[in-house]
Amino acid sequence: MKHLMIVGAVLGGLPIALASALAQNWTASRAPSTNWVAVASSADGTKLAAAAGGAGTNGPIFISADSGITWAQSGAPIRNWAAIGSSAHGNEWVAAENGGAVYRSTNSGANWQVTDSPCAPWQAIASSGDGAKLVAVYAGGLLEGGIYISTNSGTTWTATAAPTNGWYSVAGSADGTRLTAMMVDSLTPGGPYGWVFLSTNGGATWTQSARVRWPTSLAASADGMGLMAAQGENGPLPGSILTSSNSGATWSLTGAPGAAWSSVACSADGTHQVAAIGGLFGGPISGSIYLSADSGATWSATGAPTNCWASVASSADGCRLVAAVNGGGIYTWQATPTPALNITPTGNGLVISWVIPSMSFVLQQNSGLNPTNWTNVATPPVLNLTNLQNQVTLSPPGAATFYRLKSLAP
Repeated sequence: MKHLMIVGAVLGGLPIALASALAQNWTASRAPSTNWVAVASSADGTKLAAAAGGAGTNGPIFISADSGITWAQSGAPIRNWAAIGSSAHGNEWVAAENGGAVYRSTNSGANWQVTDSPCAPWQAIASSGDGAKLVAVYAGGLLEGGIYISTNSGTTWTATAAPTNGWYSVAGSADGTRLTAMMVDSLTPGGPYGWVFLSTNGGATWTQSARVRWPTSLAASADGMGLMAAQGENGPLPGSILTSSNSGATWSLTGAPGAAWSSVACSADGTHQVAAIGGLFGGPISGSIYLSADSGATWSATGAPTNCWASVASSADGCRLVAAVNGGGIYTWQATPTPALNITPTGNGLVISWVIPSMSFVLQQNSGLNPTNWTNVATPPVLNLTNLQNQVTLSPPGAATFYRLKSLAP
């Protein structure tokens, strides 16, 4: 069935029916079962990567170029990997060892080179859309660590002025300007406790934000305004998920159930959020994967099998997900995207844009809304790496013109 979106004016948002989305099933991929610790995705969800390691165990990095249908071991060395990140196109990958160096690939994971990063117990890493700006955090124990940044794809690294506590998660905007990181500063009962820190200048300076307990995972929208912060579980104290819509100025407790949240991810606009249950410091904990289509206000289980989920990643439209099991396999999930078109007048024409979808669409135009006479727009879209939207710049039409996106899926 073809899916169409027609506009003649500015339309916003990324509508997906939650009931329809939850009807989709998780599919076990052909990736091997191992100690997966991290997954990453290109903006369209086509290129995926998964890294293995944890608890002093070395492992490989596997990659997929067909949305998780097939997987192959990459050229990365066997290491105790802790984190992996991707550029928007999925051509540039970056991976960090837990107790080693940061590696990079510029050919979709085929070959890897070690960067000049310091040797450290790295915990998390994030990349800008163009792959040039990187941020990595480490924790040498719960109360010792730091944050490093690179502005040249990992060629050189610089220590930031962030506090020297144990940093366990980091996320950033697509342009690499707005960053958020979580650290631990206290081992008081019920903890560990820590803070979310924010940077609006690519990591040059940091500001303390929300207080968190048992910090595990962060996610950010493309503009860095929408944030997610996951808290793990400590015995009888359940974990929770916090969100912010103003780049961390204020935070709200979401409607997510109390659980041992191990990993979170979100769409480019921050509306569609996904959270996985799994163990972290306290050992393996099994659970499901939950989805929200209203920025975290309400959540529903996705029907994922009960597992110790280590990591989850999302495409820019939130319709293609990948999740890895610690001690198991890799699963994928796909819903039908319904991208909305935006039309913005410019000085010499107009820009038509839409969040890069996880299925193929073609932009078409017509002089009316009749079902015939639609033609493909000849100008190919260009991915804007700062907002993860496809953009087409056109000359002003000489008459009333309608545009739509037509799905190329059968």
